[in-house]
Amino acid sequence: MSYSSYSELEAAYENGSLSPGDLKMTVIEYLDKLLAPVREHFENKPEAKKLFIFVKNAMKKQNNKKK
Repeated sequence: MSYSSYSELEAAYENGSLSPGDLKMTVIEYLDKLLAPVREHFENKPEAKKLFIFVKNAMKKQNNKKK
C-alpha cells in the first residue's frame, strides 16, 4: 500500500485501514533508510567518529547533572 500525500495517509489511519502497528513499522523502516548514510558517515570517517564520541560523552555528563 502506498499514499501519494500526507492527507491520504492520515485519512487511512483515521478510518482504520492503516493500523497503528503497520504505520509504526513503516515509519521505522523509512527512518532507518533515511539515517543509514548519516550512520555510515559517523562510523567510517575518523574525525566524524571522534566528534560523535565527544558529543555522546557530553550528553552523558549533562544527563548526570540533571539527576
